[in-house]
Amino acid sequence: MSLYARRPGHAVPQLVGDILTLVWVGVWWLASRFVDGTIRALAEPARATRAITTDLARQTGDAASQVAGVPVVGSSLRQPFDGIAAGLTDLSASASDQVVQVERVATVMGWLAFLIPVLVVLAWWVPKRVGFVRRSGELSRLAASPEGTQLLALRALTNQPLGSLRRIDPDPVAAWRAGDSRVVDELAALELHAAGVTRKRSR
Repeated sequence: MSLYARRPGHAVPQLVGDILTLVWVGVWWLASRFVDGTIRALAEPARATRAITTDLARQTGDAASQVAGVPVVGSSLRQPFDGIAAGLTDLSASASDQVVQVERVATVMGWLAFLIPVLVVLAWWVPKRVGFVRRSGELSRLAASPEGTQLLALRALTNQPLGSLRRIDPDPVAAWRAGDSRVVDELAALELHAAGVTRKRSR
């Protein structure tokens, strides 16, 4: 079993495909961070409102505490300040909720911007790569035994172009049936070559 084909003509497209897939993943990760950051920036006014109203509520609360110390009328003077502080606190809480909602949307949209294009490509590319790894392992095991060589030769008769078969023997089917070792070996090698697998001879 091998991750890449032994033949350059097969291995180069596989390597290029892997590199392009990694680049694709990287590009969409950066794009997702841009989407996330852009949406989060929409919450800046709400963040500013939260900061200002929180500060004003604190200052108004301090003022209410100070006027409460005025003899006789302190409690009456404090009531308006308490009302203003409560309103500012509510406004700050509302702004905070807006920030949370925008950041939640930013997180979801950022992940969607990354996952959708990446998963589409991986759903197409990964099965091809996994399929090659499994197939190369199976073919290598077949090529390691005489019985497997016979089976590879039969697969070549089924899968390979007629012109390639006739270059090995004018009647490759008859030669295979007769057990011609040269023809069987060359047919097996042809099948392995087409799959990009190096033959491993049994010891």
